[in-house]
Amino acid sequence: MEVMNKIISESDVNNDRLEFPARSLSAFPMPDGQNSVQFVAFDMQEQQWRFEVSIHNEGRYAKPWLNGEWHDYVHQKGLKKGDKVTLTMDEEENGERIYRIRAERKHYGFWYSFDDQLSLWLCNELGQNTICVCLEEVPTSFVRLVLLPL
Repeated sequence: MEVMNKIISESDVNNDRLEFPARSLSAFPMPDGQNSVQFVAFDMQEQQWRFEVSIHNEGRYAKPWLNGEWHDYVHQKGLKKGDKVTLTMDEEENGERIYRIRAERKHYGFWYSFDDQLSLWLCNELGQNTICVCLEEVPTSFVRLVLLPL
């Protein structure tokens, strides 16, 4: 399930936190009385990133943001204004939630993932759907195409 995808703003890059829509909060069970929850997300290289989702205690709206190792993630992936970050969550049968994070950059009208050294993901938004093609380098010297609806 896609939790959120967001085009990165200048403040997301420079303020050591990623602001995101309140509708995404349902993916992060937050105990009553608390205003933050920690979780681990895996990138496309299976590297673990420790993040924290926090909300404001004041005001009418939750206004959530993600911090924790966000600054390190931005720095390692070379994120800049205009790039896109997608966060997904899958719930296992035992109730465990597995989070994944992917960074993408738009080039010639296509989104491509630049944090996976073995594959090139080309994504294009078609109306309300996003279609991705994965070009993987495999040992037999050919390219395998994988279509994934997101």
